[in-house]
Amino acid sequence: MSKGSTPRPFSVSNEEYSSRWDAIFSKESCPACGNLNFHTCRGIKNGDHFSYKECERCKHQWDKK
Repeated sequence: MSKGSTPRPFSVSNEEYSSRWDAIFSKESCPACGNLNFHTCRGIKNGDHFSYKECERCKHQWDKK
């Protein structure tokens, strides 16, 4: 047998692994139309700096998380 032919033991549940994977690698999409292309915009309102995202397709705007 060669080095690395057996996998390491899996210490977390499949559900937890899946949720962590999605949190790290999932792509955000527009909540209105599902488009993956959007811009992150910045602005100043009443002296406060804020940022939001705007969809390229439908121009829907939502808060940056």
